[in-house]
Amino acid sequence: MSFDIPSEAADFLGGSPENMTLDEGIGALAEGVASHSGGILRAAALPAVTVLTAALFCGAAETAFAGRDRTMKVIPLAGALAIVAAAGSDLASLMDMGRSAVETLNSFSKGLLASLAAAGGVLGSPGGAAARYTAAMIFSDALATVIERAAVPALYVYVAVAAADAAVGGDSLSGLAKLIKSAVTAALGTLLATFTLYLALSGIAAGGADALAIKAAKTVISNAVPVVGGVLSDASETVIVSTRAVRSTAGITGLIAFAALVLPPFLHIGLRYLFLKLAAAVSPLVCEGRLSKLIENLTGAFGMLLGMLGACSLITLVSALSMISLSSG
Repeated sequence: MSFDIPSEAADFLGGSPENMTLDEGIGALAEGVASHSGGILRAAALPAVTVLTAALFCGAAETAFAGRDRTMKVIPLAGALAIVAAAGSDLASLMDMGRSAVETLNSFSKGLLASLAAAGGVLGSPGGAAARYTAAMIFSDALATVIERAAVPALYVYVAVAAADAAVGGDSLSGLAKLIKSAVTAALGTLLATFTLYLALSGIAAGGADALAIKAAKTVISNAVPVVGGVLSDASETVIVSTRAVRSTAGITGLIAFAALVLPPFLHIGLRYLFLKLAAAVSPLVCEGRLSKLIENLTGAFGMLLGMLGACSLITLVSALSMISLSSG
């Protein structure tokens, strides 16, 4: 095996996956999720509870001070600041986590895919292995660059615009917030669409596992961001089908390490997204419309962050499964 196992993956699994069978790896992943789930759930629920509490206090204050124009103007501003302080600081820490996860995944994928490409070349498909490896490197590097230099900064601007819109009122900035979200979605979707189109047109995407991987990628594009529902079920279906063809140690170890790398940030970001989604659904019952809309927009920010991580993960997954199909004959 010619690639290094990241320490993050080994820590999550409770040891290196190098000598694990596929069944042992799945068991170690399940144990890792179980051992970390309590702390992740508590950390994910806290921002949503804090945001909803702030909205509730604002709603109560609006009722108590109804008719006092000056006070009524201050309450939404104070509420917007409290909500952004509660969710925004958490979002900032998750952005750092997501950026670190993307960098680690990108570095790990280069070693993993190079190892799988070498195995595919030895087994008689050097041209196909080289083409798949080259495509994966080009698109994963492009995606990491877009996320680091454009998408993450745009996410900060999106949160600031959403907060200002809630504070000012009148939906004067809602169009700009929608534009930023659409731009991030379009950037991720365009890169993934180009990647999957290249695989399809070049004839690289052949076989049942690759077809399912393409289906998963198309689901990401059709659902845009966040990547929470259909894409995860399709991706899991892809892995299940593809594991039947995994025979090499590098393939088994690589898939286990890949899952151990992406599961923790997915759980952290995904659960926060779901809890905030719930808070956004309840908030119209306890506060005025613009604060409720702010919570919904912050939920969208977590969704976009989840989509960035999902896009990077999907390119690595599709590429690895495609190369495994070569090295498995």
